[in-house]
Amino acid sequence: MRTKRYTICVAFVIVMAPAIMFAGWQSLNGPPAGRADDMSIGWDPEFNYWAIFATDRTHKLYKSVNEGEYWDSIPTAIPNPNIINPTCVITRPNNAQVVYIGRNYSTPVWKSIDGGETWDPKSTGITNTRPLCFAMDPNNASIVYLGCEEFKDEPVLFRTTDGGWEWDDLNLSNCNINDILVLNLSYEGIILFLATDRGILKGRPYQDFELVEDANFLKLKFDKRARKIYVKGVDKVWVSDDGGKRWQVYESDKPIDLFGLEHIIKQRRQ
Repeated sequence: MRTKRYTICVAFVIVMAPAIMFAGWQSLNGPPAGRADDMSIGWDPEFNYWAIFATDRTHKLYKSVNEGEYWDSIPTAIPNPNIINPTCVITRPNNAQVVYIGRNYSTPVWKSIDGGETWDPKSTGITNTRPLCFAMDPNNASIVYLGCEEFKDEPVLFRTTDGGWEWDDLNLSNCNINDILVLNLSYEGIILFLATDRGILKGRPYQDFELVEDANFLKLKFDKRARKIYVKGVDKVWVSDDGGKRWQVYESDKPIDLFGLEHIIKQRRQ
């Protein structure tokens, strides 16, 4: 159920979350709490607009259907009114009716198939209750990955291949997975890159991951046109143009569009 619409003219939806920002962002109106811990963008074929979802782990889930000019809060998005404070969100790029959110709770993952109006628990097989990020397989939107915070001896990486009905442990622990990038590389197939507090990890599901760069990393981005991978560290941005084998500090002043905002604005205004 959608509730009050906000028109606050302060652009904190990106600025207040260092894990989301690389460089040089244009200001947007944002959720009233003034922060976004995670964002996801997709096209809604039912209503013919781009939908932007933003999570605020201190407050609620928000949705914008006009490039961030206005936001609707979704405070009762979950059947249990106590289940709020979402930590991460992902929607299908070509169907924003399908949305997953995560939060620090005994049922960590919930799914909506009507754009956030109603939600169902989708946590079977997930033993870590501290989710941090999602990623979708570029070839199959029913395959979703979940990265979690290091918690006791619990695994931190899970995968579903059936749209959230069952999740499998991918046998990784002892790190915080801050972001996940799933790429279909022509010479390697499906490869996962994990931005963690222990470094950038590269590998395939159910196989050992290789440490390819050692530092605390927060956010990953793939530029399809340039065929480059970007990753944000605590104070620097790194880039690789060879599939993650070698990394160097990004030294350009050109902004990097993490979430596709530039793309949807261009599409809407054409």
